Amino acid sequence: LSPFPSMDRPLWGWLIRLWAGPVPGSAVLVAHGLSVVLGACGAGLLARLVEGSLVDRRIRAGTTLGPLAGAVAGLALATSIPYWLVSNRAHPATLGLVLLLIALNLLQHYRLTGSARGLWLGTVVYALGMAELPTLLLLAPLLAGQTLLVLWQKRELRVGRVLLLMVVLLLTPLVWWLAALDYARLPAAAWREMSGPVEVLRYELITYRDVLLRSAPKQGWLILLFTTLLPWLVAYVTMRNPPRPIPQWGPILLFLLVLALVVAVLLNA
Repeated sequence: LSPFPSMDRPLWGWLIRLWAGPVPGSAVLVAHGLSVVLGACGAGLLARLVEGSLVDRRIRAGTTLGPLAGAVAGLALATSIPYWLVSNRAHPATLGLVLLLIALNLLQHYRLTGSARGLWLGTVVYALGMAELPTLLLLAPLLAGQTLLVLWQKRELRVGRVLLLMVVLLLTPLVWWLAALDYARLPAAAWREMSGPVEVLRYELITYRDVLLRSAPKQGWLILLFTTLLPWLVAYVTMRNPPRPIPQWGPILLFLLVLALVVAVLLNA
């Protein structure tokens, strides 16, 4: 924000400056409103992602488990205390999360339908997200492995296509360079005694590196692993090859029980 706009969140800063315009004092109001809108979009995108992630077609078509699972995931995110805090004040974290969820939904659309549009648009959005949120760079190897696996399953894994996807990822450094050019022309660059866009870019990368190093948890990562990745892996393996026809009410009752437990934890019951 003026007079010292953010150097490490270029897309968020551009959106604020674009919508606030020259009106004095409107940037704060726009920033708060943008966080609220993005917070609501993030919950909806997560619900859509979870609903579409059910790999068994009988689950998606024969029961209401998919929409219920999505609703529970969106509600859990919306009522999460950290997410609630960043969604109700001027904070750039919601934009990075929304870009991640948009990219995942597009790539999932490619996995489910085979539409190449989802693959290319998802890669573009993820490249923009990496320029905005350093944490996405940590997740990039996992997403790249999953994308290559899907390409191999669809028999579309070719060297030319992979190289083109890597070229699309060059949008990340391109956004950094454009942000440096933009910042260098602002009065804040002269006040900070920056000689030009190259020096601005150097400071941007230093800030990006510091945020990236702080993103990796130094404590509690084992608990995070067991409470997120392990349950997802068990559910994914179980639903790929169900041993018998999927019951109508059993999974629904199970998800209602999990929802009750989540609400109890959130309310410190």
